[in-house]
Amino acid sequence: MDENKRSSTNRITRPNHKFVTCAASAIKFCVALLAMEEEAKTEFIAMLKEKSIDRHARWADVKKKVDSEPQYKAVDSSTLKETYFREYCKLMKEERKKEKDTKEKEKDRERSSKKDKKDKDRDKEKEKDSKKKKDKGEVSDSRYF
Repeated sequence: MDENKRSSTNRITRPNHKFVTCAASAIKFCVALLAMEEEAKTEFIAMLKEKSIDRHARWADVKKKVDSEPQYKAVDSSTLKETYFREYCKLMKEERKKEKDTKEKEKDRERSSKKDKKDKDRDKEKEKDSKKKKDKGEVSDSRYF
């Protein structure tokens, strides 16, 4: 009986060559399918950008505008299409925020550099004034001597 268990275990642990080949083919197929799906998603989102779809638009309205596009038709599931649209909206929101932050940082830098320049100019004026006062003070002191 122990021999039967061992032999059945051996059968289980030894993969069948046909099975391995079939599994490898299935994995390759799945990888290719995922790559095609990712490409369709990328093209779908690019199409939405190309059409300048507003991130606040409603899916029902957008769908009417793009339903004749090949990138729209390339995505099989209507649920996926809507999901990709929502991702597009998030991307646009993030891009808008980055642009806004960049502009704000740029304005801050400009303000800071203007303030620094004003401070330097003020310091230079103070130095000139203090130098003039010293010169006047030295001149007046030399008059008394």
